[in-house]
Amino acid sequence: MSGEMRPPWPPIITDAKEPRLIVWRDRLLTVGMWILFLYLLRHGIHVVLDIITDLFGHDLGAPDLNWALWWSRLQPYLVVAIVLGLWLLAWGFVALKRARQNITKPQPPPLTLAEEARHAGSSEADLLAWRKLPTAIVELDERGRPSVRAGSQSASESVRAN
Repeated sequence: MSGEMRPPWPPIITDAKEPRLIVWRDRLLTVGMWILFLYLLRHGIHVVLDIITDLFGHDLGAPDLNWALWWSRLQPYLVVAIVLGLWLLAWGFVALKRARQNITKPQPPPLTLAEEARHAGSSEADLLAWRKLPTAIVELDERGRPSVRAGSQSASESVRAN
């Protein structure tokens, strides 16, 4: 059992060969989005550069910003962001209150072996056998009855419920 090779967990694909077309598509989309991002920020970048060059005595001649126009354009988005933030904060308080109420409730008593087997739709002996499996694969048939087998066993060696 100890000489058995186990795959690494979690199964992350790190060395998969991607098609060249996909790689170039991703690169072009990334460059295009950066160009669009810089284009959208061109006025802000120009203002920041103008402020920096003013410190050294030079003037780039950036146009003065019309803050009233900027505010009138951004105000609806800011209002929506504030409303959504308050909505999130309110539901956070609701969840906190619910968690505080539930923390004081006692835990229900654990199920007995017979109750757990009845809820699982199996016998007590099957349930005890399933608990001893290091890795279990559980499948449900069309009637909802469980079928359990060990992770490394074949389907012919599976343990079936009645």
